[in-house]
Amino acid sequence: DGVEGAGADIIGTGTVNTAVAGTYTVTYNASDAAGNAATAVTRTVVVAGSSFAGWSGGATLNAENLAKYAIGGASSLTATDGQASVVGGDATTLTLTAIVRTDDTSLTITGEATGDLSTGWSSAGVNVGNASSQVGVPQGCARKVFSVARGTDERKFLRIKAVK
Repeated sequence: DGVEGAGADIIGTGTVNTAVAGTYTVTYNASDAAGNAATAVTRTVVVAGSSFAGWSGGATLNAENLAKYAIGGASSLTATDGQASVVGGDATTLTLTAIVRTDDTSLTITGEATGDLSTGWSSAGVNVGNASSQVGVPQGCARKVFSVARGTDERKFLRIKAVK
């Protein structure tokens, strides 16, 4: 204030978890030695991006946990709100639609296909695009469509691969 100057203690209420993407609110207030309170100021803090450690609560990064983190859109390791992938297609195209995490730059998600499970998988020829509807997709994720062309009598297998 005008009498005591800048010696007041500033108190913040609210928490920000920098390991978990989201929007947080913090309110700051101060008072002088005489108990005169300042006008409280509220700030919104947006933590962008995501991390496996923050999402999982520090669980071990293994294949099962990575799959839950990368594919399905679950809000946490123990949550049951994730969605299953949907396989579809027709005589010329095989498709796999899934909600995948997009806010973790250390995560790579690709589509891979093969016609023979004994010869290996390749991303060659697999197209990836956003689904026409993103309704119900959690923040930090997107509904993607992975597709590969196939002949009418050709057998194809399609999978989603996540690497961290």
